[in-house]
Amino acid sequence: TYILQQAGDGYTMFGDPEVVDIYDEPDSEFTERYVVEKLGGEIPAEYEGIRGQGRIKFVDQEDPIRSFVTRLYDKCLEREPDAEGLTDWTNKLANKEITAADAVSGFFNSTEMKNLNLSDDEFVERCYQTMLNRKADANGKKYWMDKLAKGMSRDYILKNFVQSNEFGNICAEYGVEKGAIEAPEARDQNEGITEFVARCYDKVLGRKYDVAGLNYWCEKILSQADKKAAAGDAASKGFFTSNEYVAKNASDEDFIKTCYRTFLDREAEAQGLAFWKKEIAKGREHVLKGFASSNEFAKIMARYGIQ
Repeated sequence: TYILQQAGDGYTMFGDPEVVDIYDEPDSEFTERYVVEKLGGEIPAEYEGIRGQGRIKFVDQEDPIRSFVTRLYDKCLEREPDAEGLTDWTNKLANKEITAADAVSGFFNSTEMKNLNLSDDEFVERCYQTMLNRKADANGKKYWMDKLAKGMSRDYILKNFVQSNEFGNICAEYGVEKGAIEAPEARDQNEGITEFVARCYDKVLGRKYDVAGLNYWCEKILSQADKKAAAGDAASKGFFTSNEYVAKNASDEDFIKTCYRTFLDREAEAQGLAFWKKEIAKGREHVLKGFASSNEFAKIMARYGIQ
């Protein structure tokens, strides 16, 4: 129950736990509009008009699904809902045309959200606020930002937050079906392979991956039964023979040093560098084969679950 009572020159809306100051001179139409649009309530048949009355009383019958959508506007877009959007999302959830996960995906992937140009830090923080209903802890935020930096998509992060027990509890509280989010890109299918490919971009080409290339190499490795062999081919035959690497016109010494960083995860020592400078006379393919078949490289792939 909410009570509108005169307070000085204005009026105050009292409700448990909400208190709202109204400074416009109210009339019946204004009051009804405020209750319906702002508080989500309904005007009962026994509603008393404000004129000539010391106070007004009406009943708030809040729709939990409507409240869930209002919460999404607040947590995701940090604004009040517009009437059309609020009604549309509420009806779709109420009619079970979509799940809560679909709604979350819709908000996070909306043009409005994308136009905010959120940093990874800001994106992860909104995931915590929306799906876990709390601020991110330092370790948790670092974990998810690391996943993004190593190639996983934002949809993959959303997928994992939606799967949380905390979000399940929120959905149960508002009476909406939880559902799930799909992350269909190749880079989202296997964390280890994605991180391995992202590492190849860094070690061989000296740059961050591009999404199209990352998906291409992940798909190429994932499609093979022998993923260890496929990953090795990607690193050696794929990246080292790519047009981008060839265009660098790397000297034999720089080529060998890059092989050390890529396949052994360390800088070249003088004796080893001298050895491979002699071996390179047999061709760079011969050198690549030697590094790619090393125990050190096998251990690197094992770190990413590629065995």
